[in-house]
Amino acid sequence: MTEGAEERRDPAAVMRAELASLLNKKAQTVDEFFSPIYIGSLLSSIQEEKVVYNSVLKNINAKLDRLELLEKRLAQLEAKPAPAPAPTVRPAPPLLSETDQAITDFIKSQGKVNAEDVQKQFNYKGKNAASARLSAMAKLGLLEKQQAGRQVYYTLKQG
Repeated sequence: MTEGAEERRDPAAVMRAELASLLNKKAQTVDEFFSPIYIGSLLSSIQEEKVVYNSVLKNINAKLDRLELLEKRLAQLEAKPAPAPAPTVRPAPPLLSETDQAITDFIKSQGKVNAEDVQKQFNYKGKNAASARLSAMAKLGLLEKQQAGRQVYYTLKQG
């Protein structure tokens, strides 16, 4: 039959033929759904998608965990108070013995002294004893030591 002949055919007959064709295709499709090969291929596809999906979720969770850790560290840094500046209070001078105070007064009056000057002024038996006393006072931070050739002179520490 030609196209013109089909159009002249009964429209109900055309619809029945199309319906029969659709039902036939439906039956074939339903039969495919129950085929073990088709079901196996569907399950395989689902498994592959599940692996990909789980991998994506794992990456997202790792990034979220890292972000959470960074947020905690940031909160800790923000919560820390700024360190207080160091106090500028000068430490109290050490308490001095009467002899050390007398040596300090002597240096104040002379400007600078050496061990021989202290030995003569305070009647030390030897120059080494006077030198040891002056050196100990310099270590305490009371005196400044200055070398001039073989002579060592001591002055009061400024400040």
